Amino acid sequence: MAEARQRLLTAAATTLVERGHGGASARVVAAEAEVAPGLIYYHFGDLDSLFAEASRSVSTRSAEVWSAALADCTTLTEIVDTARSLHETERVQGNLVMLAQLLAGARGNETLTTAVNDNFTMLAKVVEDAIRRVLVDTPLEEALAPARLARTVSAGFVGLELFDDTVPDGTDLFDQLRVLAVLADEILSAGWITSAWLRRRLRPLRPSGPGEGAE
Repeated sequence: MAEARQRLLTAAATTLVERGHGGASARVVAAEAEVAPGLIYYHFGDLDSLFAEASRSVSTRSAEVWSAALADCTTLTEIVDTARSLHETERVQGNLVMLAQLLAGARGNETLTTAVNDNFTMLAKVVEDAIRRVLVDTPLEEALAPARLARTVSAGFVGLELFDDTVPDGTDLFDQLRVLAVLADEILSAGWITSAWLRRRLRPLRPSGPGEGAE
C-alpha cells in the first residue's frame, strides 16, 4: 500500500507537468501510476488532495536543494545568480510547471489554494533566510522587508516560468534583478559615514504592516 501511495504522488506530479491540471484526471493519474483509480480516493480522499500533497512533496525536496545552494551566498548578487541557476534546474525538472498548473487550478478551490500558499511559504522561507543573512545590521535592513521580498522572489520563480516562452529576443528577466542586486551590494559596501546617512534616509521607507513578521 505504501508503494502504491508513493507511485500515485509521483504520477500526480508527472501528470500535472505533462497534461496540466485540466487534463490530469483520476483515470490518467492512476494509469501513470499503474494502479487502480480507486486507490486515489483510498489514500487521499480526492484527486485535488493528491495533487496538493504531491506538490508539497516536490516543494519540500526543492526547499532542501535551495537551502544548500543559498547557504554560502554572502551578497545579494550571489543570491540572484544562484536563483537564476535554481530556476533553470527547476524548469528543466518540471517543478515550476507543476506549481504553475497548481496555481491555474486553484481559483475557487480551497484545497489547491491552501497547497499553493504552503508551497510558496515553504520556498520563500529559504529565500528569506538567505536575504536576511545578507542584510542583517546593514542600512538596507531598515528599508527592505526580507520576508516580503522573499515571497516576491519566490513567486517570481513561477511567474518566470509563465513568461519563459513569451519574452521577446530571449530577454532574461533575471538580468534586471541582478542589476538591482549589484546596486544594493554597492550600497552595502559603503563606508560607515555613508551607511549612517543611508539609515536616516531609508528608515521612513521601511515597509510595515501585517504579514511582515519580526525583523
